[in-house]
Amino acid sequence: MMFHLLLFSQLMILTLGNEWSVKYSQRKVCALKRSTVIMNVTYTHPPGKKSTDNYIFYPGVTLTVTELRVETPENVVEGNHTVLVCNTTCSLSDTPTFIWHKNNHIIDTKNNNNTLILQTTKADDAGRYDCAVRGYEHLRSPARTLSVRYRPKNVSVSISPSGDIVENSPVILTCSSDANPLLQNYTWFKGITSVGNEKTYNISKISSEDSGEYKCKCSNEVGHQYSNSVTLKVVGQQRKAQSTAIAVVILCLSIISLVLIVVFLRKKKMYCWSEEHTGQHDDVAVQPATPQSNSRLVNQDEDQYANIAYSRKVLNSAVSSTVQVCDDELKNHQEEDVLYTTVNISSSHRPKAETAEHPSVIYSRVK
Repeated sequence: MMFHLLLFSQLMILTLGNEWSVKYSQRKVCALKRSTVIMNVTYTHPPGKKSTDNYIFYPGVTLTVTELRVETPENVVEGNHTVLVCNTTCSLSDTPTFIWHKNNHIIDTKNNNNTLILQTTKADDAGRYDCAVRGYEHLRSPARTLSVRYRPKNVSVSISPSGDIVENSPVILTCSSDANPLLQNYTWFKGITSVGNEKTYNISKISSEDSGEYKCKCSNEVGHQYSNSVTLKVVGQQRKAQSTAIAVVILCLSIISLVLIVVFLRKKKMYCWSEEHTGQHDDVAVQPATPQSNSRLVNQDEDQYANIAYSRKVLNSAVSSTVQVCDDELKNHQEEDVLYTTVNISSSHRPKAETAEHPSVIYSRVK
């Protein structure tokens, strides 16, 4: 615990007067502990005299050393007006500018005096506060904890176990909230009737008579608050079994539906594959002509020509339909083997015009 005291003498020799005298700029000085203090003085002496000795002048300057200290109200309640004061044991000589910190972070205040005003105190105003003087920011006061009291808030009820509540099973209702100071009283209500006064409400073997709406009331020194109502609905063992059976049936139906969808898609894919290969291998089989009379050969050639033209038309229609339906599924099989069908028709009895108009009669190629 030390401080620096520097005394500077400012010599001002006055030509008037025949006495020795000393004047002080301040008779009382208040300074922060571990800060630097400057005290100015002036003195006079008779003309022609020189100071060759040490002199002591009374009464001198009174120096008081102080520390900063934060003072907070004892009872701070949410919503009220709160004032924090940065105090010293004496009035600082210079007009100081005060700086406030909360949890080691500077607070932006509208004034620079030694008071910090919380107009409407909130729960999150709680924390550790300290103060300092500008220019001596390193000489901060010890931190002081501000505790804000508030009534219960965020009151809620939880039910254990969750889900359906089966008759004759144990049930626990728990009341939770946030409050300062901690809660002192709990009250449970079923409808408007009080049924308990603990943090938890236990029902060892619940029955249909216990069904209804429940809520809790939390209280402390500041105030109280109610939770929202929760509904207990008790179901019998038979109803529980029915619910389980329904759930199993729904699950089985879902699995069966999924299997049917998979089977349908696989069959559709196989059908498209079959149609593709049917289109590739369903060529026109034409029996070669046998040596017969010219008239019979002519008639046979005409029949074969008609059959070939008709079969080709049907084949093109089938292939076109297959491509439209199964286009995506046949992309990977379009480069397979090419089937060639060659039909040899005796040209001795076929008209030339007919041969020119239908060149496809002679050769057919199907992919």
